[in-house]
Amino acid sequence: MQFAFRRPAPNFKPLNATRPGVLSHRFAPIRPEATNIEYASFFQTEEGYTVSDVALALAFTWEMYVNDDLGAFTQAAAQLGVTFRATRAFTILDVILRKAGRIPLQNGELGPTTENLDEIAEWMAQRVDPTTGRRVARKPSDLFVGTKWERMARRSMESEYLVPTGGAGGPLAMRDNRNPVYQMANVHLEDMIADVLEEFPERYAGKGLSADDYIVMANGAQKPIELATLKGYEGGPKTFTRMVNVDETDLEGDFDNRGFALKVHDVVGADLRDPYAVAIAAGN
Repeated sequence: MQFAFRRPAPNFKPLNATRPGVLSHRFAPIRPEATNIEYASFFQTEEGYTVSDVALALAFTWEMYVNDDLGAFTQAAAQLGVTFRATRAFTILDVILRKAGRIPLQNGELGPTTENLDEIAEWMAQRVDPTTGRRVARKPSDLFVGTKWERMARRSMESEYLVPTGGAGGPLAMRDNRNPVYQMANVHLEDMIADVLEEFPERYAGKGLSADDYIVMANGAQKPIELATLKGYEGGPKTFTRMVNVDETDLEGDFDNRGFALKVHDVVGADLRDPYAVAIAAGN
């Protein structure tokens, strides 16, 4: 999908700057137009898109190339690829954290138990569009949970029947022991909420989010989240190599300082196509 960007001002509003140390970041910093790539801030459009114009570069010298017996530069270049994949994922996650509703579970600190998942399904089934007053019910299809909750989420939905627990006191009553959330949703392991809250604490300070929260998606096959790229970036981030001004092909590097450079660049945007199909379940 092609996404046409305009100049940052006035349609792009800076949100916050990230701290230096780009390779230590889990997510690549944003490069505003006409600035050096070392500077970083996230910005969004007035229409609500989270937009990432991202660039990171690695520089190395001829001496580093000759002495790099351990392949450090190759590892750093591979790390750039991992960072940019995470940044694309963050662009999507940022939209969810900014726009999706948060389900206030009564016992959220217990995680995705059978009872909590049933409460989540009920919450999504009872949603109403505040503008039209119409029911906008959705059925959960996917859960994106952190490592802390993965086993519980799978266990809560894997059995068709619930095992009774507790004592036998009280009058005899007929109860349905079928699991109401049996195979309700697919479980995906994803710790990015915890990573993002640690990386950008000020960005989501007023959202009341927790590192133990998890994402509920309905109708996942219908792709309720929209990801747009600048034309030419549909297949992923681009890699650029600085051509040195030496004609020989013996990797001597730049004429003056024997230097080389490698840069990765990406321009993506994301938004919710169906705001009622994605929600955040409280994990505290």
